[in-house]
Amino acid sequence: MPLRKRSGRAPSGAPRGFFVAITLVAVILAVQLASTIVSAVLASRDARDATRQLFSVVGDVTIERVGRYSQAAEDAVGESVLALERANRVTDVDAIAADLYGRIHANPQVGAIKVGWNNGDYVELTREPGGYALRVVVTAPSRAAELRHYDQSLALLSREPDLENADLDPRLRPWYVEAQTAMGTAWTDPYLLFSSRTPAVSAVRAARVGNDVVAVVAADLLLDQLAAVLDGLPVGSGGEAFVFDAHRAVVAAPGAYADRIDAIVRREGRVATALDLDIRGLSPSDAAGPSGAFGQDGAYVVFERAFSGDSGPYWLIHVRATRSGLAPALGAWEGTVLWTTAISAFVVLGAIALMVRVWSPLTGMRRRASTDALTGLANRHEFQSLGSRMIASASAEGAVVCLVILDLDGFKEVNDMFGHQVGDDALEAAGLALRDSTRARDLVARIGGDEFAVILRVDDDSDEDVGARVEGLRAKTALRLAEVVPGAPRLGATAGYVVDRAGRRSLDALVHSADTALIAGKATAKGATYLAEGT
Repeated sequence: MPLRKRSGRAPSGAPRGFFVAITLVAVILAVQLASTIVSAVLASRDARDATRQLFSVVGDVTIERVGRYSQAAEDAVGESVLALERANRVTDVDAIAADLYGRIHANPQVGAIKVGWNNGDYVELTREPGGYALRVVVTAPSRAAELRHYDQSLALLSREPDLENADLDPRLRPWYVEAQTAMGTAWTDPYLLFSSRTPAVSAVRAARVGNDVVAVVAADLLLDQLAAVLDGLPVGSGGEAFVFDAHRAVVAAPGAYADRIDAIVRREGRVATALDLDIRGLSPSDAAGPSGAFGQDGAYVVFERAFSGDSGPYWLIHVRATRSGLAPALGAWEGTVLWTTAISAFVVLGAIALMVRVWSPLTGMRRRASTDALTGLANRHEFQSLGSRMIASASAEGAVVCLVILDLDGFKEVNDMFGHQVGDDALEAAGLALRDSTRARDLVARIGGDEFAVILRVDDDSDEDVGARVEGLRAKTALRLAEVVPGAPRLGATAGYVVDRAGRRSLDALVHSADTALIAGKATAKGATYLAEGT
């Protein structure tokens, strides 16, 4: 049987199947490419977000360390004011020297403590190599200035006329002028010292009798030690941290800038500014917000945030670093993102690995930055953040909130008599008592040395019930303190509180009202609970 001639046309099903296969492969490749591009974009965005959060954590750490350092000057000033309100001029120089010695010895961050009276008398105790220098200026019966040198134990080594400071009038110095108009402790802008012409920044407070200023106390921070604090911050390779005042005058800078700052002081007779150090700042209004502000300065990522809260200096923290220097894992992450357009599978695995490496320690750092290390309560920054949200939520829901400020009575005596370890035990006991006496939806924070704050969501807002609950908090805290430190009969707690039913007052306003009630109440009697006026 003869063979039939084959046609040159292929079966119709063959090209259709091939086209379907090619189309399917193309669709898969297109989906894979789109997925790769989307993954790369998302990964790049996550890298930026992670960088910002990491900078925010570094900012929290910086503010906490600088704030703890500057607290020493506030403590030294506050402890001196009461005694000075009983003296309107220099009387017993030896007694004053011993008192200032006790303050400066207990606060190693303080380089000098000085007192200026309203009649022009002046006393200053300054650290110097091997001991201390005491400068005294008296105006009656005739003007005289004396310089004394002491060893480390305040034994007198020498005394001589102080011709260099004979014309010093404390009432004309920036620290005296600043304290005259401030209620409570205030901070000066950076200024140059009268004798050494070196930069200084001081915590100041006026001693008053009635409305009259009797004297002003100032405590100068050791700025070279504050520079060492900045050098020790976790800003990574090539990173830097600075502290500026509101006008961007330099409060403290890394040690590498010391020679430049000294040259500006010697050449121009003024305090250095951020521009002198080639530091470009961000928007002050953005930096003042609770989250700070971010920017770019060449290869550097820049972060700025102002100190928050009603007390302490108004300073700007300025941190700049490269992403790779601050967090090498983030640099590797961005490098991996570049390969995602070619090898999507490796990108996904790399992104997951880096996510685990970056987010786990970041979460831990964030938790530590928001918690008071001693008591485990929320710290001041976390109180500001969570408290503001709680107040806003209560206002939106028409709920009633009660804000309590609680202060420990006799706490300084505990530190003086038993040591700081027992003082720490007392603070821990107070924090535990407050935490045990509140509910999960309430907020408890340590916002100062021996000062605590509580925000309560109130179900029954009658004055008697709210007052009883606040008194219960205070009483349980006092009882716990008595159990932990039984040898301190004056150790206790006083509370001031305010109830917000209208939901229109800010957190800062509530804190101010409760704190005012606390201060006014303690002037009458300690160990009690006081309701703010107008509540």
